[in-house]
Amino acid sequence: MIEGSPYPVYLVSGDELIITLANRATLEAWGRDMSVIGKRFNEALPELHDQPFESLIRQVMRSGEPYHALNDRADIMINEELQTYFYNFSYQPLFGEEGETIGVVCYATNVTEQENARLSEIKLRHSTDLAQMQRKLAIEGARLATWSIDPETKIGHYSPVLNEMLGHSGAVPLTYQEQLAQISPEFRQQVVDAIAHTIRTGEDYDVTYSQRRLDTGELVWLRALGRPVKNEEMSISLISGVIMDVTLQVRATQEIQQLHEEARESNEELAVINEEMSASNEELTESYHLLELSEGRFRNIIVQAPFAICVIRAEDLIVSEVNDRYLELVGKKRVELEGKNIWDGVPEAAEVYEPVMQQVIRRAVAFHAKEAELYLLRQGKPTQVFVDFVYEPVCDTKGEVSAIMVVGIDVSEKVLARQAVEEMEERIRLAVEAAEMGTFDYDYGTQELLGSERFYEIFGVPIGSSREEVINTYHPEDRSLSAEAHERAKTSGKILYEARLMSGAGSMRWVRFQSNVYFDGGGNPVRTLGTVLDITEFKALQQQKDDFISIASHELKTPLTSLKASLQLLERMKDQPNPLSFPRLITQAAKSMDKISELVDDLLNVSRINEGQMLIRKDWFDIDDLLHSCCATFRENSGKQFPIQTTAGLKVFADEHRIEQVLVNLISNAIKYAPESAVINLIAVQISSSVKVEVRDNGPGISQEKIPHLFDRYYRGDSSGIQVSGLGLGLYISADIVRRHGGEIGVESRLNEGSTFWFTLPNPQ
Repeated sequence: MIEGSPYPVYLVSGDELIITLANRATLEAWGRDMSVIGKRFNEALPELHDQPFESLIRQVMRSGEPYHALNDRADIMINEELQTYFYNFSYQPLFGEEGETIGVVCYATNVTEQENARLSEIKLRHSTDLAQMQRKLAIEGARLATWSIDPETKIGHYSPVLNEMLGHSGAVPLTYQEQLAQISPEFRQQVVDAIAHTIRTGEDYDVTYSQRRLDTGELVWLRALGRPVKNEEMSISLISGVIMDVTLQVRATQEIQQLHEEARESNEELAVINEEMSASNEELTESYHLLELSEGRFRNIIVQAPFAICVIRAEDLIVSEVNDRYLELVGKKRVELEGKNIWDGVPEAAEVYEPVMQQVIRRAVAFHAKEAELYLLRQGKPTQVFVDFVYEPVCDTKGEVSAIMVVGIDVSEKVLARQAVEEMEERIRLAVEAAEMGTFDYDYGTQELLGSERFYEIFGVPIGSSREEVINTYHPEDRSLSAEAHERAKTSGKILYEARLMSGAGSMRWVRFQSNVYFDGGGNPVRTLGTVLDITEFKALQQQKDDFISIASHELKTPLTSLKASLQLLERMKDQPNPLSFPRLITQAAKSMDKISELVDDLLNVSRINEGQMLIRKDWFDIDDLLHSCCATFRENSGKQFPIQTTAGLKVFADEHRIEQVLVNLISNAIKYAPESAVINLIAVQISSSVKVEVRDNGPGISQEKIPHLFDRYYRGDSSGIQVSGLGLGLYISADIVRRHGGEIGVESRLNEGSTFWFTLPNPQ
């Protein structure tokens, strides 16, 4: 089809511009034969060396943008004689696998006859050009008036020259409103709209209008040119420009119109020529369309393209052309697609993209998809792929879509790699947020500190605060730690230190800084990136742990000392036992062992809780029996009264031994912390689907700030100043036992009003 085209078509490839394809019309236009194929463009056509065609081709190769020219001159050596021709031509880029330009295709039409006719028209217009030149000289010689307008206040300033143009003899220049009032009514709104357009868009101002001179009433024509001036905020603060008297030019234009009347006959002849040219252009467009749809049009180019290409007829969606890259992309064989309906070949994509393709056919507007996610059947298995593709409509001479060209590139690897990076960044972000860390970036050169929202929240300073403002929140004794850590980091490359912060309420918090320092080529620190963490609770836990170790050592030392003393005395009297002292020492040793056993049991229970090994063995038992059993021992040793209020026969399904631990702990705490309470009440009632057990004393009560911490590990509350023994683990263990049963535990207390410790156990009726 290319070879038989009556219009020159040729292809130039590579950086050396090798002629790889030229049809017969091209060779005739060049006056050459087939020997030019394979030669460089400048070697085949040396007479074009000083003409722009080679540079234009290289421009298209570099930019990837097409170039079009009309009535362009070409001096070509024909039969050893340099002859002048005129062509309409188009340079179209040809793209390779990576999107680079690998060649340029040229389509040309000889318009020498039409151009010669146009030159004749130029001669006819010589007189018109002369008049236009006279008008230009008149404009250049005219005096110009300057003007400016404030877009907000509409206050205008004009040079005295404008007064002369308007015949205004007054000492005070005309205002903007007075100037508008003098403009002819038919142009007044046009001037106002033009100024408003400049203010709105920032585009230059250019308007021509007429008005009457104030002194003679003569009609004058003025042309105002202006340009907006922007301030530092890039908003328009002023419009300024010049005004010129174009009365002579307007009159000259009117005279030129008379000349145009005289040249009408010549224009009619040119119109006939233009119609012939239009017919030729339509014929050329139709030829281009036929070339696009031809089975052989650049068949090899499509086949060898480094990206997926598929051409689909618009009328029936039959695949007319498809290359191997497209077949690889959709995972199909050629027999499954070529000559078949596209959605029969790729049914898995039809639901989403068939409506899109129909819309492209209806509207003749290309559809671009970037990183579109598809699930294509490859070897019978759904495979996730990401594709950049375009549905490009191919239109005929009537503007109707005759085909759709699908061009696609598989970008799955790029997308998956980016998603992996984004997922990792999101994990890091979530980890930082979950750890409630603040992040920061400090520039040593600019001393600029950039922190996360959590960073500023930790220090209680506004977002954007400086490093100095952050350090001012430190405890006075710790403010030197930052400078010392940065100094050490010059050799270690790392910053790690802990500091105390003083809050507005006078309380103190701990923070830990950790960051890496980055250096330039000269070993100078450039910036540091790191995190800050509020470790107040960690410090408190450390303190609790230290206190626990101290308390545990003390609590164990007392019974161990007593046990050791009893054993030493027993050792001495083993040969001659004292009937009075011997039983007492045995009893004292047993009590010491019971105390040691109790402390060790508490430690073992905490260990089991931490390891999830606290076993619960449930069975039915009578809660009333358990309450009486627990109180029996305490009645003998404490001398207190233990009234019990419960329903006879109230049974629960729970671990009786563990619930006994809870009751014993609550009762012993009531005895220890409320020594003046002669009565300790025990209550067990059925409430809805649970049994609620209460231990109530009339002691000094507990302050409200201590109640939230009573069930924490190692916490020892004492609101009365009474020194009591214990590790601070009893309530912590009791709370875990109750929660493992699915119940709740709590306390109600006010100072000087006693305390009520309670827990519930599920007990559906």
